[in-house]
Amino acid sequence: QSPEDLLRHKSVGMRMSHGGIYHWELERHQQKLRVNVPPRIVLNEMRAIHRAALSGVGIAFVSDWFAREDIASGRLISVLDEWCPAFGGLRLYYPGRRHVPPGLKAFIDLVHEIQAR
Repeated sequence: QSPEDLLRHKSVGMRMSHGGIYHWELERHQQKLRVNVPPRIVLNEMRAIHRAALSGVGIAFVSDWFAREDIASGRLISVLDEWCPAFGGLRLYYPGRRHVPPGLKAFIDLVHEIQAR
């Protein structure tokens, strides 16, 4: 119903690379909120967070493209959709465009393919 309701649920937290726990970033009608949802468990890998949510450990903040099939099948339920900003797309940063190594070129092509889905 509302971002405050998150505080009454068990959740799966995400450990960031700097060691902190991700605060959920919500946005609606130009209003931005950062909610510190107390986690039941903290994981640092999106697949593990996704599996924990599927196992009923708690609610989790995952990308819609990551959980799309589970939402469509009813295995997961999307909440607070009106508070979730649209995904801005993936970004890749690499030095120069002149001499892109074949491995990096293949990775860039893969990211473009995934983003087009």
